[in-house]
Amino acid sequence: MKTFEQARVVFRLSEALKARGSWAEETHIQKAMYFLQELLGVPTGFEFILYKHGPFSFDLRATLTFMEAEDLIAWQPRNPYGPSLAAATSRPKRPLRGKHNIGIRAGKVLNRYKMGKHLEWRIEEDSFPYERKKVNIERAQSLDGIYVIRSSVKTEALSSQQVVESYKSLADVERAFRSLKTVDLHVRPIHHRLPDRVRAHILLCLLAYYVEWHMRQRLAPLLFDDHATPNGQAARASIVAAAQRSPAATSKALSKMTEDGLKVHSFQTLLGDLATIVKNRIAPKDQTTPAFDIITTPTAIQQKALDLLGVPWPIK
Repeated sequence: MKTFEQARVVFRLSEALKARGSWAEETHIQKAMYFLQELLGVPTGFEFILYKHGPFSFDLRATLTFMEAEDLIAWQPRNPYGPSLAAATSRPKRPLRGKHNIGIRAGKVLNRYKMGKHLEWRIEEDSFPYERKKVNIERAQSLDGIYVIRSSVKTEALSSQQVVESYKSLADVERAFRSLKTVDLHVRPIHHRLPDRVRAHILLCLLAYYVEWHMRQRLAPLLFDDHATPNGQAARASIVAAAQRSPAATSKALSKMTEDGLKVHSFQTLLGDLATIVKNRIAPKDQTTPAFDIITTPTAIQQKALDLLGVPWPIK
């Protein structure tokens, strides 16, 4: 019952916003409901959290989702040009007047949204008449979400599917840059100023990533990475379809366990686990017994990682 009472308050607030020419969208309803409750003391029953972008209520979000699913509310489409600008020229108090002033306001909106090609508009002394170019909008809608990949490589060298596959592999390049700059290797800050030393620093970082890439490939069965990529690629309807994880990788991600019953790691946590293998120098109290070295006995997952990396154990 509480949900329906809250939905009734939200519906009345939405209608009031529309009646006053404001945008009845979720962001506006969130802020208006917060002010209604905190400033005017209306008991709406929503709990708000103050973020840097304004108040937000997860309960209100759930109510709005419920109302939208039940067709109790419909979001008002916001046209970035017409209503706000046209309404400014026809409002009863301090209406916008003059071609110069209207043109400045229109220019700001056009430069911001870059959608002027879809509108036919004129600037008058006391109005801003406009209309949508339906043909242009329908043409743009028919191509919405479609893009073309063009390559200068001949078909004999790369087929159309291979071109698309190469384009999608750019994600691996972006992942490499992220690893170099922030996640693993931290190429910056560079504490050098001579050009040769800077180049040497970058080269060492690239070589380190080269080693990391090969380690990831070999350790994939222990990581959340997909270690059966060909099976995932076979499940795709076409090369332009969304990438699919292999059934083995999906099972590993859900159970957090490998096929051998070992805990799945990220690359960073697995390195941290391997770092616990240390060499200890033991100095007995008995002076007649010489000091000796002892190396940590690896756990099952550490031994599996060493086997995948081809590291012989015990180390001699």
